[in-house]
Amino acid sequence: MARSPTPPGPRPPGLVAPALVAPGLVAAGHPAVAEAAAGVLSGGGNAYDAAVAAGFAGAVAEPGLTSLAGGGFLLARTAAGEEVLFDFFVDTPGRGRPDGERRPRFEAVDVRFPAAVQRFHCGLGSVAVPGAMAGYLHVHRRLGRLPLDAVVAPAARLAAEGVVLPPRQAAVLALLEPILRRTPEVEALFAPAGRMLAAGERFSNPELADFLARIPSRPGPAGAAGADADRLVRAMAEGGGLLTAADLSSYRVIEREPLATSYRGRRVLTNPHRRSAAASSPSLSTCCRRPGRCRRPAPPSSPPRWWR
Repeated sequence: MARSPTPPGPRPPGLVAPALVAPGLVAAGHPAVAEAAAGVLSGGGNAYDAAVAAGFAGAVAEPGLTSLAGGGFLLARTAAGEEVLFDFFVDTPGRGRPDGERRPRFEAVDVRFPAAVQRFHCGLGSVAVPGAMAGYLHVHRRLGRLPLDAVVAPAARLAAEGVVLPPRQAAVLALLEPILRRTPEVEALFAPAGRMLAAGERFSNPELADFLARIPSRPGPAGAAGADADRLVRAMAEGGGLLTAADLSSYRVIEREPLATSYRGRRVLTNPHRRSAAASSPSLSTCCRRPGRCRRPAPPSSPPRWWR
């Protein structure tokens, strides 16, 4: 793998140098994530293999920002011209639960940002139906080239060997300290010596490494979770969560037609609007006509096709 040379002069704190591979470029929030994706490309994988590898690696190296228990989207345009938006956002939990069986349990936690204090509601009651892992596996199955074990292996290795926390990631974890130290299990990962891990220290997650290593041998997200899913459902039932086995088994990734608009003579694809979503994306054509300036677009005189 060839990497881009380090540019001259100082780099802003937290900026990650991209990994350059022929014929592609990988940018990520952590050097280890960029390296994981670049290594997959160099090993013969395509862009979708690399994106999935980065998703799994990010769950290890950027735990304050992403997780296999989260959700997301992937916008794809293949070499053959197929355009598709993979929607694997989180879903509302509670399938199969009798109405009013148990109220979800929450715990209020205040997080002190530099400019304000924001209250979060944590606890098992706040857990939604996860979609990230299902989405990664779906995208790989549809568009990937390499075997799944080659795509997941970099993340499993990072979780087992550990990753060094750069300043930006350490700062995110420091903000989340009131949340990450709520339970002994999570505190043992992020504050193993009785204090939060700092920049330059190594973060590892052996249980996650074992989980990732099992994924290629079990088809589909439900199979990959296996006994871990059973443990999760039991913990939810005992701890005031809403997530059920039916939620996990019925989750499906949705393939949507992307929203297309134009900008300076170029065709731009983006996420389609969901119900009640504000129609803002096509304002690209009237926003930022000159560098350094941005004007608020006027409302359209008649609703365009995508709005109807």
